[in-house]
Amino acid sequence: MSENSSDQKLKEKLTRAGQKPGAEEKVHKKFFDYFKKNESNISFGRQLEQIYDLLSSKKLNKQDKALIIGTLLYFINPFDILPDITPFVGFIDDMSVIALVYRYLSNRAAESEGQPEPEEDSSEDS
Repeated sequence: MSENSSDQKLKEKLTRAGQKPGAEEKVHKKFFDYFKKNESNISFGRQLEQIYDLLSSKKLNKQDKALIIGTLLYFINPFDILPDITPFVGFIDDMSVIALVYRYLSNRAAESEGQPEPEEDSSEDS
């Protein structure tokens, strides 16, 4: 139960960050440059791109859109819990946040379409 509670608190924090004025514009302005600069250091690029692509989806409610914006803001912030400049481990926290939100959004999509939950992709995009 505490894991679900902490996941929920993180999603709420990301959603609040994504609702701030100018947050979406900042993501659109900085995401691709930061992603391309760090692409060789991350193994979750496909999931990250899919989350970014959802921003233009007409199917998102405001809360999910804010969650995505907050998640991408977390990714483009190089000085988060584990600074991205830290060799070998700098993107571990980003990977965890992306995985949580990706799984949440995948499950929501499956529920809305009445399909079974998708299998998790355990392959890496190295």
